[in-house]
Amino acid sequence: MYKQVYDAKGNHTGTFDGEYVYDLSGKILYRVDNDEVYNTIVPCKYLGSYENGQATKIDGSSLFRVSD
Repeated sequence: MYKQVYDAKGNHTGTFDGEYVYDLSGKILYRVDNDEVYNTIVPCKYLGSYENGQATKIDGSSLFRVSD
């Protein structure tokens, strides 16, 4: 079952299947590998950390939040 993804302002931006974050059109935006978040452009770039449903950028700002 897909979880819902929200941006820092609380806007619904897509879904999360446990590994990939998809936008509302179904395009893959991010890959979550355990507690690390990467973009999907080869070579993949580390963007930040993922913990307890919250993705945080390297600079400490919010990347996205996941909710059931």
